[in-house]
Amino acid sequence: MAPAGAGSAATRSPRRDRPAPFVPLPVEDTQLRPASLGVEAETDDVPEPRRRPRWLMLAAGGVLAALTVTGVVLVNGAGTPSAPQAKPTLDGPLDAVAGGVVPAPTNLAGTASGGTVTFTWQNPAPADGDVYMWRPVTALQAGEYTSSSQASAVLTAGPDQTCLEVVIRRKNGQASPEPAKACVP
Repeated sequence: MAPAGAGSAATRSPRRDRPAPFVPLPVEDTQLRPASLGVEAETDDVPEPRRRPRWLMLAAGGVLAALTVTGVVLVNGAGTPSAPQAKPTLDGPLDAVAGGVVPAPTNLAGTASGGTVTFTWQNPAPADGDVYMWRPVTALQAGEYTSSSQASAVLTAGPDQTCLEVVIRRKNGQASPEPAKACVP
């Protein structure tokens, strides 16, 4: 017995392994609709989308823009930067006391004699426990503060000029906000 499909070309049946040719269906046949409605009935019943007033959309956009600008300003800081506050560099605690501002020394002057320079000054408002904090300064650096109860200091003369800064420090820790400064050539 011969296998199925074996035989001569004339006796073979046509092959069915190819798909049928594509035939498009009418649009009405591809959409699911209730049987009682026609195509015309569907287009008449669809409501138009609701539109919001243009002014409302513009107002909402303006509010959003204003909030964005406000947020950026708050995050980055507003206005011009304030001048930096002078911070005293004295040793020990400095307490803000409601006793007024400690004045800077007055009449600060120096006298050169040999290889030294003697500086003297006056305290315009002396108080019990006042000390004087002084240090040598140059154009490039400032020395360490030295504490003294005397209104004078002796420094080794520099090659060009010798300069000194002096502040008054009270017993409660308050000090002159700005030092007095003098130089001797």
